[in-house]
Amino acid sequence: MATPDTTPGLVLLTLGGASDAGHAASDAAAWLAAHSPGWVALEAAPDGDSDGAAARVAVGLRETLADAAASGAAAAVLLVAQAGAVPHTRELPVRVDEVPGAPLPAHHVLVTVPAYATAPPHPAAQLALVEAALAVVGGTAAARLWGHARGLADDADAWRRGADRLAQADPDVARLVRGWEAAPSAPDAERLTRAVELHLRSVVADAEPRRR
Repeated sequence: MATPDTTPGLVLLTLGGASDAGHAASDAAAWLAAHSPGWVALEAAPDGDSDGAAARVAVGLRETLADAAASGAAAAVLLVAQAGAVPHTRELPVRVDEVPGAPLPAHHVLVTVPAYATAPPHPAAQLALVEAALAVVGGTAAARLWGHARGLADDADAWRRGADRLAQADPDVARLVRGWEAAPSAPDAERLTRAVELHLRSVVADAEPRRR
C-alpha cells in the first residue's frame, strides 16, 4: 500500500490496554503523527480489560475505520504491541497483514515484546512498529522519516542494555531468557497473531450487515 503525500493522509490506530504493551503502540503512533503532517494518531477502543472490553474494541475499531474512510483518509494502520514469550536478545518479532474487508486500505502491525520487560517506555518495540509502518506506507513521506528514526534506534539499544542488566540481576528473568532463546519458534507470538487475525475478521463480519 502506498499513501499519497497529500492530505487527507494516514490514520494510525491503537487499541490501548493489553494491546499497547509498554505503551509502544501509542508511542509509535504519536511519533509517526508528530513527524508527518497529515498523519493522525487515534485510539480506536477504550482502555481496560473488564467484561465487555472485547466487544467495545470491535465496535471502536469498526467505527474508527468507517469514520476514517468517510473523512477521505487515504489509508489506516493499526499498531499493536502485546507481551509474549520472546527474549530481548533477539529481534522482536513483527507481523504485518492487511485488514480484510476494511472500508479503506488498512494494515495491522503486531510486535511481540518480552513478557518480563513490558514497563513503559519501550523504544525497541516502538522502533519495530515505526519501521514496519513506514515499510507498509512507502512513498516519499515515509522515506523522509527513516532518518529521523535513528534517535529511536539509540534508545532501543539503551533499552536492550537495561534488559541485559535485568537478566543478570534476576535469576528468574535469566531462566526465561535462556528458555525462550532455546525455543525453535515463538509460540506466543504466533498465538497472538492468530488472535489478532480472528479479531479483525470478526470486526469485518460485524460490519457486513451495515453495508448491505
